[in-house]
Amino acid sequence: MGKYKKNDLGLNDLCNLIANEIPYASPNSAKKYLKAIYKVILEQLRINKRISIYGFGIFEIFEA
Repeated sequence: MGKYKKNDLGLNDLCNLIANEIPYASPNSAKKYLKAIYKVILEQLRINKRISIYGFGIFEIFEA
């Protein structure tokens, strides 16, 4: 994992971990779903500035 800190995950690392949790899933399919989730969260943040996904987390845009 070279350039990452001890607790950091790269995108490929995360996709591999997700694929290991889902029967018959590949890292590529996990990456597609992860990118789709990311895109949806960003779009909702553009619209609402803050979103809460129950059981997952709260996301908010802070302007400096």
